[in-house]
Amino acid sequence: MNATVLSSLLQQGLSNSEIAGVLHVGTETVRTHARSIYRKLGVQNRRELASLAQRRNGELTALGDRAAGRADGR
Repeated sequence: MNATVLSSLLQQGLSNSEIAGVLHVGTETVRTHARSIYRKLGVQNRRELASLAQRRNGELTALGDRAAGRADGR
């Protein structure tokens, strides 16, 4: 699952079931990957994720890459 896309959808306020529908995966898959993103970025929920992105000038790609464990931006 693409962490950048999931991060963006989480920040938009979509529910896990809405995200699952968009990405054609199960709700539990979304929940698992969201928890992983939160843990890697040191946040606890969508609001904190959005706040972190805003503090970093909305650099969603950089946040997604960091959550995916990629430093090179790919």
